[in-house]
Amino acid sequence: ETKKVLKTKLSPSEIYDLKGETFGAYHYFDRSFTIIKREDSIPVTLTEKDYALILFLPMKKGVTPIGLINKYMSAHAIKSIASGDTQTVITLVEGGIFAFYKPETPHRVIANGNDRTYMVQK
Repeated sequence: ETKKVLKTKLSPSEIYDLKGETFGAYHYFDRSFTIIKREDSIPVTLTEKDYALILFLPMKKGVTPIGLINKYMSAHAIKSIASGDTQTVITLVEGGIFAFYKPETPHRVIANGNDRTYMVQK
């Protein structure tokens, strides 16, 4: 039996009250991250009984936090963000695998007082 295939596109412009002009589209299940403009869309192909979870995150200057990637709503684990000229401090509600996007390689990443720069994946 052949499964039905659904092909569609998703765009940040379709989300009511979502502010911003550039977004990171985080694909939860394949852990990929794509940068798109507000009016652009990303293709989504699903087979019968398949599903996808894509989060549109407004891009920030410097660091765009994705959140705890072991959670469906990864950004909800972020308690606060404080950005300065040379650093960004992100406080989480709980621990886990945290992801962020930064166009250039960060100089240093510290978690719970420990240097974790070596863990940064490009």
